[in-house]
Amino acid sequence: MTTSQVAVTGGRATPAGYPRRWLAAIVLIVGALMDMIDVTIVNVALPSIRRDLHADATQLEWVVSGYMLAFAAALIIAGNFGDLLGRKRVFGFGVAIFGLPRCSPRSAPSSPGPNGARRSASTAR
Repeated sequence: MTTSQVAVTGGRATPAGYPRRWLAAIVLIVGALMDMIDVTIVNVALPSIRRDLHADATQLEWVVSGYMLAFAAALIIAGNFGDLLGRKRVFGFGVAIFGLPRCSPRSAPSSPGPNGARRSASTAR
């Protein structure tokens, strides 16, 4: 049988541990959700890629596999940077690099703006 640890503070028992652990869990879940959404975007774009580039099924699989390989490599490198520079700082920087280019095409007043933002969004992946 297992028991949970409790800390007694001021006469009442509270669960021991980090008091804002649910906030940390939500932030990490949202980060993982961002990656799943990005993979979904790649999969949704596959019919257009097939039509525009006349790609067969093998080439489309390479598109998805190449994206996932690049993501895995970036994740390992970002983990090392997190150990060196601090996890909060690196996570915030990664979210900014991921999110800001995706917001800017919708707010640009002219055509060169969205095109440049799309290019920067594709390099942020």
